[in-house]
Amino acid sequence: MIGETRKKPRVAMLITSLAGGGAEKAVSMLLQGFNPERYELHLIVNRKEGPYLSLLPSYVHVSEMNAPRLRSAWKAYIRTLRQVRPDIVISHMWENNVLNVVGRRLSGLRFGTVLCEHSSISRHRGKGVNMMRRWCYKRADAVVGCSHMMGEELKDILKVPRSLVHVIYNAVLNESFYRRANESVEHHWLQQGMVKGRTSRDSEVLEDTADQAGHLGGLASKIPVLLGLGRLSPEKRYDLLIEAVYLLHQRGHKVRALIIGEGAERERLTQLIGDRGLESWVELPGYASNPLPILRLADIYVQCSDVEGLPTALIEAVALGTSIVATRTATGTEEVLEGIHSALLVPCGDVEAMVDALEAQLEQLDVQQQDNEVPNVPIHSGIGDYTESESSREIAVSYTDSMDTQFQRLNKFTLSYVVEQYEALIRDVLQKHGIEETPLPNNFSPTEAITKEGGTVRRGVSR
Repeated sequence: MIGETRKKPRVAMLITSLAGGGAEKAVSMLLQGFNPERYELHLIVNRKEGPYLSLLPSYVHVSEMNAPRLRSAWKAYIRTLRQVRPDIVISHMWENNVLNVVGRRLSGLRFGTVLCEHSSISRHRGKGVNMMRRWCYKRADAVVGCSHMMGEELKDILKVPRSLVHVIYNAVLNESFYRRANESVEHHWLQQGMVKGRTSRDSEVLEDTADQAGHLGGLASKIPVLLGLGRLSPEKRYDLLIEAVYLLHQRGHKVRALIIGEGAERERLTQLIGDRGLESWVELPGYASNPLPILRLADIYVQCSDVEGLPTALIEAVALGTSIVATRTATGTEEVLEGIHSALLVPCGDVEAMVDALEAQLEQLDVQQQDNEVPNVPIHSGIGDYTESESSREIAVSYTDSMDTQFQRLNKFTLSYVVEQYEALIRDVLQKHGIEETPLPNNFSPTEAITKEGGTVRRGVSR
């Protein structure tokens, strides 16, 4: 607690659980990236569950509130705060953000509050919710949006003072990214192949992106495989992907689709697959603890969502060089795809536009196969010349051939870069409350520093 002398500041993350979602994955990544010699790390959850729990380092202390409903969890949160006695709490998603601010006021404790938004504010929530958020967010020490458009929404819609708003992208790429992408996958629709590159170091997530010639999904698959990846929830709109497969078949394109994830929409999507007679063409395999090999081997990654904050799977698809068709969501998507190759944007909810874009990507894959080129490699493919026409409303992403630009755009999604941004913000908030961080040893190495040339300084320890 503020006012105490402690060797290390006590930093807590607050989130509902570590179930399989983008915000939950981001929290897990941050806790893996933060330096335990710099902070005493805590995680406060309402429910101690989810696949990302197993990824937490042993030095992270986990507290479970176990409240029946998150909106009535303030008593449990205050009790947990008095046990943990944090110096700063970084909360994620709007209900936890409100809980964080209210908990500080009601607990009588003094600690810094950082609120992180992970979903577009403009696309949902009623006036009452936004009024509540507006009141709370103005009283935080800092509010983080995970994309620049979300930062603008925080200022424009919730009227958060400009001085409180920060933009920090979620960490998606770390030193194990390509190693995990190269793991085997046994699905009978996918052909095995490896992404080239030295996969043991974080730096090679970004290095030699034009050398990913092992991406063999399109060459080896006689029938192209489309991929949807994420929670089976209404806003993900996987019904559009199923309808797109049906319409592509009507146009003479035999394609298959895998939709990896679990959620409340499974029954409805299964019914739609049956109604369209696609039982042999579309599968819902469920949640995958490591979907990267599937994403690597798929021919086209398809984002169908109506709303995204910062689409994790889209960033992963870019890093793996997979061809992309994505909906133009209010936040996040265009920032990820700006200057990135092998991608087409379509309006949200427009299945005809999606089918047209998929057809264009499939035709490009055919050209690459005929020319014995390796498809889905992140070098300029010419798809950027595909423009709007009478029969199509796709919005082509702006393209650039600069590999330096490619590196710079991916670098902002690396764990080392994101940790640096959060460490600077934590330092500012702690100083605001009169807490100075204990200096690290002179021989301490920075957390996973990444260079384009491939040099990596691993998470530091005294040596």
